[in-house]
Amino acid sequence: MSIRRFRRHRLAMAGVVILFTFMLASIFAPYLAPYDPLKQMVKERLQGASFTYWLGTDQFGRDILSRILYGGRLSMVVGFISVALGLMVGGLFGLIAGYFRKLDNLIMRLMDILLSFPSILLAIGVMTILGPGLFNVMIAVGIRSIPSYARMVRSTVLVIKAMPYTEASVALGAPSWRIMLSTILPNSFPPILVYSTLEIANAILLGAILSYLGLGVQPPTPEWGIMVSEGRGWLRDAPHISIFPGLAIFLVSMAFNLVGDGLRDSLDVRLKETKG
Repeated sequence: MSIRRFRRHRLAMAGVVILFTFMLASIFAPYLAPYDPLKQMVKERLQGASFTYWLGTDQFGRDILSRILYGGRLSMVVGFISVALGLMVGGLFGLIAGYFRKLDNLIMRLMDILLSFPSILLAIGVMTILGPGLFNVMIAVGIRSIPSYARMVRSTVLVIKAMPYTEASVALGAPSWRIMLSTILPNSFPPILVYSTLEIANAILLGAILSYLGLGVQPPTPEWGIMVSEGRGWLRDAPHISIFPGLAIFLVSMAFNLVGDGLRDSLDVRLKETKG
């Protein structure tokens, strides 16, 4: 039933199409890219969109379409890996805080300390300590999402812990670890899935911001944030250098948000009842 509701959600299906297109294009970038993304063709620099260069060339004569296709790989990796990191660590903290009330106050106060820092400042601070690089970007973006996941999972665990089926497991003498793994976690999956989908969009955007500031992936590696940054000095003469990678960031982030909204509408029981 949830799958049928999701398929009827037109905006969510539009998001799925956009994501599917970008993911396939990124995976098969070596076969789809018309040129080497690192090859400099100085004579062809600052070319506009044409049949030869569909999205034009940058200030070094590199094909922008090819760089966007390859750059999608890094942006997707940053989004998925960083969210997985935040989910594993933050979800564990949230699960422990929600189930073991004696540890709740200590864990949540630590999460409040992390939440007191703006996301971008926290990520910049982590990058300053770790240094630039793709792996460090994923760590920084993942750390930024840990407190949000901890609070979200904790609130979900508190609700599920009060359910009759959980209380029945406790009354039957089931160990805490079994209740958490077999009862609470499976029932926490829907809200975690919805939140994770929305977080991937934020992670991709934050990763691009870090690269834009020179703290993430370093040139000449093709990455959307770097491409937008490199085009800053050419906005008057060749705005396409920044516009097209910026458009890619916008479309992918919007698609993840649309899919997240569709999943929320399909999986949220209370919302179904309200609409019904």
